Amino acid sequence: MEALNLQFLYGKEFWTKLEFLLKNASERVFILSAFMGENTYKKYIKFIPDDVFILTVCREDSSYKPVESLKINHKYFHGKIYLIDNTIIIGSQNLYEANKEGEFSTLIETDSFNSSLILYQALLKIIEKEPIQAEPVDEDFISLYEDGCPFCGHYIASDSVSLHTCPGYGGDFVSDDDCESYGGDGFCKYCLPENRRSIGEAICCDDSGCGLGISLKTNYLLHHAINPVTKEEFDLARQYLRLFNFFAKQGEDAVEIFHKLGFVGEVYKINHERKQHKLVSHDVAQRMVANLQNRIANNQ
Repeated sequence: MEALNLQFLYGKEFWTKLEFLLKNASERVFILSAFMGENTYKKYIKFIPDDVFILTVCREDSSYKPVESLKINHKYFHGKIYLIDNTIIIGSQNLYEANKEGEFSTLIETDSFNSSLILYQALLKIIEKEPIQAEPVDEDFISLYEDGCPFCGHYIASDSVSLHTCPGYGGDFVSDDDCESYGGDGFCKYCLPENRRSIGEAICCDDSGCGLGISLKTNYLLHHAINPVTKEEFDLARQYLRLFNFFAKQGEDAVEIFHKLGFVGEVYKINHERKQHKLVSHDVAQRMVANLQNRIANNQ
């Protein structure tokens, strides 16, 4: 989608639009509403087609809390966000059909990447003060590697590799294959085989990807020594793991949630600062990169 569509919703317009979107949902519905009404919830949840993924979140002090919903401490949020496929509604309207005309919302229609970014950043703020650690990450996180690196989307073999530290590059990890292919000598100048300290098995990106990985021994985050990440990138990756742990500790299928909400790939790199961000179509950005790569290749 090359255009970003905005629409202001006031009063009953919200309910008309929500009903239309839910009935026509094809992939995912995420409802984050501080308070929910039982009759309203049961009415609108029935509009959603049976094969569509649904996730609901409410406050733990809501008068009605659906059994299947995630409950958040009342101190941490008062917001309302509705994601239906690639359309997001943000505003003041709870999923509670009270007789009030003063509620207003903004509807944002964009692509899957940007809609996921908005939701991802909102969820990070909601769980910011929850007592959840990033590491060790839940063991189910490894399942995200079946389709490539969950941090950057780079294709990698899902099989684990044997890693060891490299003293010449700050002590972070390299694979045994990295050293054995170095200059055709079987080892690099810093890392004689007898000096290697094994980290154990891990699933990870190499230095051509993001360089991030997960230890299968400790379930802690690792990063590649030769192409290291910055401290900010490492911290963002840990927040990503923290959100995964949040869903897993709630007893949810965190792997399915990350896939359905679009949290696999470059989404983790969104920072937490409240600066102005321009929403850019991910598809358009990919075409621009591809065109640039083609021009570079043709000039070589």
